[in-house]
Amino acid sequence: MKKSSIFKILTLFLTFVIFSCCSGCIFAIADYFNEKDLQKALEIQKEKKALADALVPEIEGYTFEAKPDTHFTWKEGRWESQGFKTFEDFFRGGGLFDCLEKYDSEKVKEYWIYPYDPPNADKIEPLGYVIPTKEQKKYFEVFPQFFSQNIAFINGEYFIFQCMEETSTGVQTFGAGAVALFLLDFEKHKMYYVGYSKGWIEAELEDNKLYNLIGMCFKLTKNEGGKI
Repeated sequence: MKKSSIFKILTLFLTFVIFSCCSGCIFAIADYFNEKDLQKALEIQKEKKALADALVPEIEGYTFEAKPDTHFTWKEGRWESQGFKTFEDFFRGGGLFDCLEKYDSEKVKEYWIYPYDPPNADKIEPLGYVIPTKEQKKYFEVFPQFFSQNIAFINGEYFIFQCMEETSTGVQTFGAGAVALFLLDFEKHKMYYVGYSKGWIEAELEDNKLYNLIGMCFKLTKNEGGKI
């Protein structure tokens, strides 16, 4: 075999070895930075939790919980047996509603609640409206995500739910980390902060991962003696 041929073979072999080693380094670095981003995101979640824990409910008697669906035993009715529902069943189980933001003549924000029925939207009568107070701004700062259909009808009561801002690992954006519930009183045109979904961020910190809203299960318990 000619020297030139041997040299070419050795060159190709060394190139392959070097490329393989470098590829391993690249993937290792990528994994490192992904993990680094994840830990940074989890630190953000800790900060969010601290802010949410500092908020005092305006109404007593409710316990609001959240768990990833993967935390339940894999069998039919696994979360229902513990009183939990999927995101879709929990927030949409009582029907769909629209929440429209309006302002009165004095520029005071009002939330008007309508049954959701697109074909006859102009003819639908509102269920009522509520007016957030200036003091409730502190709740909206921690839970700023507002959606037009963020109304839940649970056990005969209406709630507005708002989410924390989404958190990103740098690679993928995940669901908020917690949902806040506000009970609606159409007679008094008031809304009351009930609390936020405990257990979501705790599960993220315990499992070392972030969870999406769709993968969470929720449970709201109204205790005896609850009052405003």
